Amino acid sequence: MQHPKLGLLLFGLFFLAGAVCAPSAAPHAAPASQHQPPQTPHGRAGVTTAALPLSRFSPPSQRPAALPLSGVAMADLQSVIVNWLAARFGLPAIHDHPRVELLPAEQISELRYGNSGLMSHRDVVAVYDDSSKTIYLNLAWTGRSVADLSVLVHEMVHHLQNVGRARFACPAAREELAYHAQAQWLASFGADLFQEFELDPITLKLTTACLPY
Repeated sequence: MQHPKLGLLLFGLFFLAGAVCAPSAAPHAAPASQHQPPQTPHGRAGVTTAALPLSRFSPPSQRPAALPLSGVAMADLQSVIVNWLAARFGLPAIHDHPRVELLPAEQISELRYGNSGLMSHRDVVAVYDDSSKTIYLNLAWTGRSVADLSVLVHEMVHHLQNVGRARFACPAAREELAYHAQAQWLASFGADLFQEFELDPITLKLTTACLPY
């Protein structure tokens, strides 16, 4: 059972992380992405995604590619998320944290779907790559809202599934717990997955179901 004050503690850490962010000056700041993301073919199970039509994530004009949180703050935030996921959903409490990088929306979309054009660039806000253990977030991600943090929660689920060697009937099946955890995180702060991300139940069902091709 979740401690009744856990949500307040998590939110407190969120503001603490924002207070200490200074990626250009902090000695432990995560470096800006300088290398090309792994070229993962369309449809591979090794890439998981939070594909959500999110109007808040409008294409940034001149946002730098450096993380808005310092390396220490991001690591602390990931540790809290791991502990929350382990306590709430029984995921392994493994603190081998993934790398987190920011990429333009079009690169995240291409990493997930190739050049197929199946979805618009704005539809994909994050991707997790199994092989490199890296979470790629949209450049518009700031980490300063519950909705932003819920995207990180979603991708941290995929990381724990990966390092915990979880197996699924199909790539879509691993999304079910990720979306459920994301929804519960939002609900802890009085927010709603469907409203925050303009998502509908039918789309969510199709996203998490093993469908015949």
